[in-house]
Amino acid sequence: MRVTRMGIKPLIILGLISGLGLSATPGWTAGSAATVQATPTTVPAKKPAQKATRKSSASSKKAAGTAKQSGAPSAPSSASSAAAQTTTSVQSVPAPVVPARTSAAAAPAVAIPSPAASEPVTTVTTTPTSRGPTQTTIVTRPVGPSTAAEPEDEDNPPYIALALNIGTLGPGAELTLGIIPEYLNLRGGGNYLPLSFDGSIKDVEYAVKVKWASVPVVADWHPFGNNFRLTGGCIYNRNKADLDATPNTSVTLGDRRYTPEQVGTLSGSINFKNFAPYAGLGFGNAVGGPETTWNFVFDVGVMFQGTPAIDLESNGTLAGDPTFQADLDEEKDEIQSQANKFRFYPVLSFGISYQF
Repeated sequence: MRVTRMGIKPLIILGLISGLGLSATPGWTAGSAATVQATPTTVPAKKPAQKATRKSSASSKKAAGTAKQSGAPSAPSSASSAAAQTTTSVQSVPAPVVPARTSAAAAPAVAIPSPAASEPVTTVTTTPTSRGPTQTTIVTRPVGPSTAAEPEDEDNPPYIALALNIGTLGPGAELTLGIIPEYLNLRGGGNYLPLSFDGSIKDVEYAVKVKWASVPVVADWHPFGNNFRLTGGCIYNRNKADLDATPNTSVTLGDRRYTPEQVGTLSGSINFKNFAPYAGLGFGNAVGGPETTWNFVFDVGVMFQGTPAIDLESNGTLAGDPTFQADLDEEKDEIQSQANKFRFYPVLSFGISYQF
């Protein structure tokens, strides 16, 4: 190969350009300047910005070599201007925005004021998360005087009271349960009174044994919300009386007189209805509220025992005689007329109560 007077440097530059992927076509003659034409080859656009920079650098070096071969003064400013005019177009794809992790404590809390201080306050807290949309927490809490308020049923529980009383039904005990505070109570108890006395009906003297036994179940209504009350209910009535007479002298039965042997022993009984209605009024509320412990109770009323059933028998020598039996029936009628006075039995009682 013949080397011209230009020397080996242009060949080195040509080799360098070939190594960068450019084909160089030298066209020079003796005494003339070499002209280099750079033709860019197609390179896969894996890294557009990096390839454009490399091509701009190669073009600058080629222009510098050509100017040196031709002996013309170098124009670095032109090369630099050309390189500066090279523009790389890069399409940017926005990366997914990942919200920054923010602690719940840093999130602002928005308080929604309530119209009144005693009404609940609602607090809304927004917390950003890294895996999804923000999380909103709503908390409602009561404030003000209403927080100290207790349910109405706790202020007025069903109070219970125990009372001990004494009266015409005999001594007894009662348990009172408050249903509607200050207005309605339910009361139940028991009374028992045994009595023994002697009494005469016409000409016959009787030994009377009375057993007053009752179980009242009544309701007390306080219409004015105070101690005055109206009472009504029913009484399980076991009141009864037993009669015994053993004359030791002649006695009159009906219109005839009989000797003690003929009469023998007279045995009788008085029985009332088992269920007797009761109505009355009273004073005092055994379950008067949280400030009540001891209280006085008073009742007055009447129980309807009904017409009593009378039984009278004789074991004397004339027990089977019709005339004697007719006179004995007249004696029974006398007992009936006396017992009928207790169809409406007066109830009067007084006692003291203790509320639990």
